[in-house]
Amino acid sequence: MGKIYIVGLGPSDENQMTKKALEAIHSGRKNYVRTDHHKTMDYFKENAITYESFDHLYQSLESFDEIYETIYRDLIAASKDQDINYFVPGSPMIAERTVKKLLKDLASTDYEVIQGLSFLEPVLTLCQVDPVEGLKLVDGDDFHWTDFNIHVDTLITQVYNRRILTSLKLELAEIYGDEHLVYFINDAGLETEKLDRVKVHELDRLEASYQTSILVPKIKEKKNWQDLARIMETLRGRHGCPWDLQQTHESICSDMIEEAYEAVDAIHSGDIDKMVEELGDVLFQVYFHSQIAYEQGEFNLYDIWTHVSNKLINRHPHVFGKGEYSQDSWDNIKDKNRGFHSFKERLEAIKGLPSLMRAQKITHQTGKLGFFWTNEEEILTCVQEELDEVKEAMKVGDSDQTKKEIGDVFYSLVNLCYALNYTSEDVVHQACNKIIRRLGKMEELAVKDQVDFQDLDTQQLNDYWDLVKKIEK
Repeated sequence: MGKIYIVGLGPSDENQMTKKALEAIHSGRKNYVRTDHHKTMDYFKENAITYESFDHLYQSLESFDEIYETIYRDLIAASKDQDINYFVPGSPMIAERTVKKLLKDLASTDYEVIQGLSFLEPVLTLCQVDPVEGLKLVDGDDFHWTDFNIHVDTLITQVYNRRILTSLKLELAEIYGDEHLVYFINDAGLETEKLDRVKVHELDRLEASYQTSILVPKIKEKKNWQDLARIMETLRGRHGCPWDLQQTHESICSDMIEEAYEAVDAIHSGDIDKMVEELGDVLFQVYFHSQIAYEQGEFNLYDIWTHVSNKLINRHPHVFGKGEYSQDSWDNIKDKNRGFHSFKERLEAIKGLPSLMRAQKITHQTGKLGFFWTNEEEILTCVQEELDEVKEAMKVGDSDQTKKEIGDVFYSLVNLCYALNYTSEDVVHQACNKIIRRLGKMEELAVKDQVDFQDLDTQQLNDYWDLVKKIEK
């Protein structure tokens, strides 16, 4: 096999090509270029240097993966019996997937990389940005919103058409806001170089080319996961909050429950601002426990993220692997992960929940076995039977038995909720809200009657209660 010389052409024209790149061009080896949409191609033409371009693949193949795989195969085939040159714009080591594949698969003796000035230098010079202060590179044609870090400057390359500009506009608007100013750069390093500062919402009104990049300046107004981690660390640090410093996993357990319930209440309320606030409070509890654990050498945030990510991937083979979704497969995967060997173990694992939620989850599991009343009338009969047993236990004065029978009433009512497709926890919450609303209305009526609500006797309270019920009807 021959040798493949992987050559960087620099960011602009022949003036920024290296001496070694020029030597490669005039070496007499057969020349291949990934694209001739680059100013240095003028030098090839002016000096009658022949080359083959892979540009035709961009029109004939559907995906970039196919394009890069085809380029790779063609280069390997071409170098079978001779040395060849493979030219790429800028530096071979930046944003060049074909080069990455060549370096991965070839032996070190089968290739040589001839570096070129990357597009970074002229872009950073034009924008007067020092990468030491933080710089993230993002591929505009293959990005996800999680690729962006709001606390460092982000340079987006591969921005060559309106489709990409539109996608970037929508994503950047979500992260940075419509009015955030970005640098729109064309032809960096050339005499025609141009730098515009535009707002994010204006991006898809501009014209892009293969020489286009976008620099997104960092922002301080918004926060990310790193900020919350630092805040939590400061609160637990030497000069932190005395209360936070005293806390342990056990001491803040109730806070986790409280914040979770407040988040659920915010969701039910439909108040988006409240949802943001309460979900943030739940997230803070996770960070709180993680910080305590980190200080004690137990685990950290990366352990949490890794564990939950792996668990989700493992439990969704129909999404991240092969297979079809079914409830049976879901349960089997969960049982296997938890080391369960029996149905009882699955039920015993339902713990740490409020009693109504726990009862409904147990009912759900027994329902999968078919051991469950589906007829509402049968369940109502069961409820009545349990109430009768409560009366009997109370009649004989058996306190322990009365407590057990009351529990059976609650459980049978949870069964009724499940059969009617209600969430028992929500049903009781609604009942609590109704009681609060009625008591509030009673108090309003008492104030209207110029009497102190909290001084009313039982009969007066019952009268107001009946009046409120009548008003509500």
